[in-house]
Amino acid sequence: METYGDILLRDRKMYVAPTPYGLLEGIERQVTLILPAFWSVGSNMSRRGFLLRTEADRVMGGYTFDLTTNELQATWRNNPHAGREYRFIAYRPTSSPGPEVRLRQDV
Repeated sequence: METYGDILLRDRKMYVAPTPYGLLEGIERQVTLILPAFWSVGSNMSRRGFLLRTEADRVMGGYTFDLTTNELQATWRNNPHAGREYRFIAYRPTSSPGPEVRLRQDV
């Protein structure tokens, strides 16, 4: 009888990408639509914030994990799109204005 898969490696790290809840203020418990600034919306939506994101100088290209020391080491590379800006507008239905939406300053 042959078997395979007797050894399972479960000691692995996970990358958790930031969600809008981690990047923005003013969206908790609010119905919020975030669109690129060049998109248009109907008259039943009101603008609740302007968001500007700029690409970083470096991006993570990969990582290595040392099983004996349990250390994760990132490898970085230059970002060919460094400095590129992306503009977004946060909208809400006019019937639920809620707080202003803005980028968190601590990220």
